[in-house]
Amino acid sequence: MSTWQRCTAFSMLCIGLWANKTGSERAARCSFYERHIRVLTVGHDMYLDLGDGEVQSIILGEVLHGYLDMLRLRVEEFNGRFPGLLTLRVAFPRNLEIQDAIFSMARICLVPSLCKVWCSAMDVFIPSTAFSSNAALAFFQAIPARCPHLQVWHLDVEESEDVMSDDFAAPSELISVTRSVISQVPNLCCFAAPAWCLIPSIYDALARQPLLGQIKITDSNESVPDYYDLARQRSNDIPAHMPWFPRLGVLHFQGHEGLVLDVLPDPARMGSDGSTISQMPLLHTVDIFAGRSDAHEDPSRIPSLVKIINYLQYCPKITQLELFMDFAPAPSDADIELIATPWPALQALCISPWSMSGRAAAALTLKSLLILAARCQEIDRIDLHLCHGLIPEVPAQHQISRASPWITLSLTQTTSEDFLRRFFRRLWPGFRRAILVP
Repeated sequence: MSTWQRCTAFSMLCIGLWANKTGSERAARCSFYERHIRVLTVGHDMYLDLGDGEVQSIILGEVLHGYLDMLRLRVEEFNGRFPGLLTLRVAFPRNLEIQDAIFSMARICLVPSLCKVWCSAMDVFIPSTAFSSNAALAFFQAIPARCPHLQVWHLDVEESEDVMSDDFAAPSELISVTRSVISQVPNLCCFAAPAWCLIPSIYDALARQPLLGQIKITDSNESVPDYYDLARQRSNDIPAHMPWFPRLGVLHFQGHEGLVLDVLPDPARMGSDGSTISQMPLLHTVDIFAGRSDAHEDPSRIPSLVKIINYLQYCPKITQLELFMDFAPAPSDADIELIATPWPALQALCISPWSMSGRAAAALTLKSLLILAARCQEIDRIDLHLCHGLIPEVPAQHQISRASPWITLSLTQTTSEDFLRRFFRRLWPGFRRAILVP
């Protein structure tokens, strides 16, 4: 995509404000460029970092007044622009005084051709009301009617020195609007949001999306936020025989370990008539990064690896399983066999502890690699934390694997790299690379 097909709202304002003098000439000038824009960012470059923590908005003053002048043009002159727009990015500003203006402009950019909407609050201080201001809610509410082909909706929050994810506990208005939008965009394929989307009214709406293939739930803070108890509730109104996330292929979760089981299929989840329902039958990629906060730790909610495997029994197509978290008890070689047996097409397996105490409790050995070599003939990437590097005996009947994996091993005890590499070569003659981390 050429550079001129990507644009920011500030650039568009400059085109309209400074190229000509009259309002109609400004609108005409903008219209000429709008026809070619495919990706538009609203709010990203509307401030200048002057150093030493000093930030000055550059949309205020002449630019903001010019923008408001353009808004006063007749609706037919300004509405319905950007006929080829595919992606809209809305970044929350540091200067909250201009938030309403930014969302007003973003709302104008909601057009039928739009496929992706990204709303982000990154590296800035944003209060808990950011996602639920009147202007933001009006913007979200307009999405279904104006963007019937929407496929991607992201509500991104990234960690900064000033912002932690529990500042974003969603008010009831935002929960209601989010659920409404999800229910009205039948082409939704990808959704990302903080962990408040695990509240049943939202998560169940996502589960019923017929085309949803990827979901990303991310909280940068490991503490348990206010929505913890709400997320643990189970919905009792799932229609009989209705699949749960029927097309989901990729599941990414980052947050508190106490919420891990809430994002997965559940053997106890039943249809309204008590029947078993299909849950994530097409899931192939699971990435979980889960930490804990000792102050809020609930021992009953710390999952074992065996329990996670049991929850994933509904997902026969898993090829990538990445689990970065502490387990109770620590994973064993027997657990690796429980993974390799139902998923022989496994291509990537990463199991790594989240904390130093988790590293100290490691129980996996090199026998796990023997199991993977024997059961998973397509394994391409292995990342495990082992308690020692003692070389096990390779059975005489062991068949050489055709896989060529990239191996990363963390060892709590040092061992000979030469011996390890010979062992790897015995299992996988074509292994590509081994990284040993002490």
